[in-house]
Amino acid sequence: AALGVAVGVVTILLSQRALENYEDVKLGILDGVNARKALLILAVMTIHSFSEGVGLGASFGERSPQTLGMLVTTTLAVHNVPEGFAVSVVLVSRGMSVAGA
Repeated sequence: AALGVAVGVVTILLSQRALENYEDVKLGILDGVNARKALLILAVMTIHSFSEGVGLGASFGERSPQTLGMLVTTTLAVHNVPEGFAVSVVLVSRGMSVAGA
């Protein structure tokens, strides 16, 4: 677990450092610091979603009972509702429209 935390922190720091090199970053109507933060959130959530997908795949594996796969799928679906809301609130508060345009 500590290794995972360390890799996550290093990844975020490297991402921030890479994005600092670009002054004119634009994402939809966001620009500058807000766009860099939004891109960082997007990258972190993409990596997070990838790991959830791996967990789903493993839970439906050949040696796992189907009920385990359904349980993991249901819990992740319930977990993703407030998670998506939290990310959306941050992006909308920074000026993104609900439609993303």
